[in-house]
Amino acid sequence: MRLFRPWFLVWFLLFIPVAALGGPRSLAVLYFESEDTGPLSALKVGLAQMLISDLHSTPDLQVVERARLQVVLDELELGHSGMTDSATAARVGSLVGAQWMLMGGYVELGGTLIVTARLVEVETGRILKAFTETDSTESFFVLEKSLSKKVRNSLIELINADERQGATGKEPDGIRTVPVEPVTTGKSLQAALSFSEGLVYLDRQEIERARESFQGALAAEPALEAARQQLENLEL
Repeated sequence: MRLFRPWFLVWFLLFIPVAALGGPRSLAVLYFESEDTGPLSALKVGLAQMLISDLHSTPDLQVVERARLQVVLDELELGHSGMTDSATAARVGSLVGAQWMLMGGYVELGGTLIVTARLVEVETGRILKAFTETDSTESFFVLEKSLSKKVRNSLIELINADERQGATGKEPDGIRTVPVEPVTTGKSLQAALSFSEGLVYLDRQEIERARESFQGALAAEPALEAARQQLENLEL
């Protein structure tokens, strides 16, 4: 087993932007848990990346990039595993400088995908909000967009509460939320699977296989901009 190198994390933390270090209004999206050992197991990576992309537009919130999260997971020898241990999840959230973390799991039952998620305060482990989304497995993109919308509005509520409590010294009596604009997205499960597999290959530095997977995702769903962006990044 590879020895844990504490010096690496010290070096890593020194180069994280100051705004991300334990500062307010920062979110880490962890990989979701799944007992599936087949093709759907890769969705834990793709789901995290899609949620990160969607939540980046949340006002006054810094979302930890997946690449930064993966560096910490690799150093802790967790790879692409979901967070089954709340203490480990809190440690990861703290190491990437997040105030909040989004974690959860998913399971498929008879062609239906059930995704559960919870928004957790890193410092205390307190669950701030819980979510459940259910849809056909083939409608993965629809389910993900619905989940990201609910999470985003909950984050805006937290941010608004922080701002108003800081200004008045008491909880606000009304919180304004901002709706997410509808996003045109594909409906192909194959596109989501190919995109997720591409991210896994990318993390393993298997660049050609990653490229093929992203190309496959676009072939299945030309509207999947996340896959197009990954391909463009590979050409840089």
